[in-house]
Amino acid sequence: MIAGIAQAQPLSIGKLSIRLNARRGGSDTLSLSGSVPMPAGFSAAGQNVSIYVGGVGLSGTLSGQSGALSAGSTRLTLRGRGSTLAPRTFSFSFSSKGALASQFADEGLTPDATQPPKPIAVILLLNGAFFTQSVPVSFNRKTGQASSGR
Repeated sequence: MIAGIAQAQPLSIGKLSIRLNARRGGSDTLSLSGSVPMPAGFSAAGQNVSIYVGGVGLSGTLSGQSGALSAGSTRLTLRGRGSTLAPRTFSFSFSSKGALASQFADEGLTPDATQPPKPIAVILLLNGAFFTQSVPVSFNRKTGQASSGR
């Protein structure tokens, strides 16, 4: 571990879907769901957060009890259930719409060819912790859809 850099913790990914629309520019979509463990006493409201999926990212401060952050057509929500007195798991969802294809080009996802599974990095920085998971996705040119298949 490098001084000042937190040890990466695994992130649980439920589903990752990326749709790259070669016919209509600016109409690509990304959706991600998963869960992350948080310590006792954690509250999402007011927490600084950053999330990155491939080249698509969002950073800021979560608002509201459930923890929400949005900028334009990109949105992150974080929800926890149960008592704050014990450690608990928070579910999260992240979505984005717009011209996203160029932000996945360095991962090898392009809307013009069917491709074998490629790893897409998912990174979440929250509550001073660093969570990451590499998610293999397959891309189908006919549907324009890349999916983790989970």
